[in-house]
Amino acid sequence: MATETSRGERALRDLRPVRVFHPMLLALIPLWGTYAYDRNAGLLPLSALARPAAILLVGAIALWLLFTALRRDRYHGGLLASALIAPMIVVWGVLEEAIRAVIPMYESTSRSFFYFVLAVVAVAAIGGAAYRYRTDKSALRSALVFVIVLIAVSLAAATFALAPVFGRRAAWLITGYTVATVLGFRAVWKYHGDYQAATRSLNWFASVLLVLYTAVLAVNRPVQPSVTPPELPIAATATGLSRDKLPDIYLIALDGYARADVLRSAYAYNNLPFEQEMKALGFRFAEKSTANYPQSLLSLTALLNADYLDRLIPDQSARNDASMAHVFAFYHHNSVFDALRALGYRIEVFSPGLESLEPRRADVVRLEPEGAIGEFEMVLLDRTFASRIMQAYYYVRYQNPAYWRYSFRRARILYAFDEMARRAKEDHGAPRLVFANLLIPEPPYLFTRDGGRAQPYGPGSLGGDRRFRGLESEYRESYLGQIHYTNERLIETTTKIIESSKRPALIIVLSGRGAPPALERQAGPAEERFRNLLMVRFPENTAAAGEWRDDLSLVNVFRVVLNETIGAQLPILEDRTLVPQEDGPFRTEPARPAQ
Repeated sequence: MATETSRGERALRDLRPVRVFHPMLLALIPLWGTYAYDRNAGLLPLSALARPAAILLVGAIALWLLFTALRRDRYHGGLLASALIAPMIVVWGVLEEAIRAVIPMYESTSRSFFYFVLAVVAVAAIGGAAYRYRTDKSALRSALVFVIVLIAVSLAAATFALAPVFGRRAAWLITGYTVATVLGFRAVWKYHGDYQAATRSLNWFASVLLVLYTAVLAVNRPVQPSVTPPELPIAATATGLSRDKLPDIYLIALDGYARADVLRSAYAYNNLPFEQEMKALGFRFAEKSTANYPQSLLSLTALLNADYLDRLIPDQSARNDASMAHVFAFYHHNSVFDALRALGYRIEVFSPGLESLEPRRADVVRLEPEGAIGEFEMVLLDRTFASRIMQAYYYVRYQNPAYWRYSFRRARILYAFDEMARRAKEDHGAPRLVFANLLIPEPPYLFTRDGGRAQPYGPGSLGGDRRFRGLESEYRESYLGQIHYTNERLIETTTKIIESSKRPALIIVLSGRGAPPALERQAGPAEERFRNLLMVRFPENTAAAGEWRDDLSLVNVFRVVLNETIGAQLPILEDRTLVPQEDGPFRTEPARPAQ
């Protein structure tokens, strides 16, 4: 009796309408998965997911409604929507990882190998169709025509349309994956089974996946360290200064901009005309300046705390256990910001687009172009079919398929140059520190000499590239083109700041590190990595910069600047160049002299 009752209950349950929500849940899985992994949960608030979640949900609902209208069945429409969402959004990231892993293994594979594989697949497909429809000649003819047309279209698409954009090997993999997707979608289109049962199963499947990612997030969510930067011992006479006497400070941090002597010796590039124009604007150059570390983030963290990393954590045991998470924490919560804030400064930081460098504190004004996407959204797009569509668009419009991945960084750099000059005209009633961390001229290359879109990784850059393609001479030419454009924008922007600033303007332009002279030396801490650009323009009413030196390093920049402008009386540290050890960024050893 109990068995009959349970069977009846199941029968009644099967008759009840089923809600279709698996397409929407599947669309959210890559978003939630990307957030749960790769330390994104420790860098991004949940609010950062709102925009991509809304776009994914609207797209999934639109697909569901479209196929529901075409098939006149909401359950079948949901199955068709999921049949596209799963391979094009959920699983596409696996394809991209496979492409990056497989292509280097088959760099020397001849074109004939791919045609041989295609022939094997074609014979198998035709044989399978002939066997399945052996008793139905009409269906057999239709199936054979479909298979032959599909193979011909795939061959033409891979050879003539996709290969010039993505490279031959990636084009074949993408084509094969797309063919499998088309066949799967066709099978779902022709499916005439129990739509409600399939819907119920997919609802459960998508729900379980989301729950699993949520569990991963709960278990692996990184805990951001809480740090207390050391207080700068600014003299009492400086802290009592009126706000009206304090200058606006503009800090422009570049990455990979080599010192003039390195540009001259390693690149045969004369940077003297740029230096002369900047000196005419009142800038003082540190001709023998050094970055304190070969990594830009470490050098900028030392700059913003006016101290070496190993001195930021006094306890030896805690210092040994500290990781890059502590470096990011000291980068955002730093001694210089705290000291200037205590003096009445308003802190304004331009968004570089990289999540790890985005301003996090509530008392920091974040500046970014309206509606611009960031690194997280770009990574999410890169794991969907939209990445290849955008590469194709950039190929057709700019002949530069690799550039779309860096377009968000380009937009922010251009915005920062333009906005700094505009903000100088505004009077906020309080002095400001305006900080722009611009990730140029370090590769990937974003600008040509005239500001156009450079090939990020050299001539013939493809969408999946992560290393430079080209000769040593082409690498140098790309680097110098970006140097030239950076120089032009620096002259233009600093001139406008000086001419229009409502307050006396203190402008600091520096690079977190120098540049390697050759491709084969990019990975290691070469001596040239420490030889960086450094120049400062003090306000016109500032006394002679007695503490300014040609061999100044980044760790002492704010000590010298605050001493000269407000009489902070900060002690000057010994200038050192350090290399972090493999077991932690706060454990360092002296580098070879970079002078």
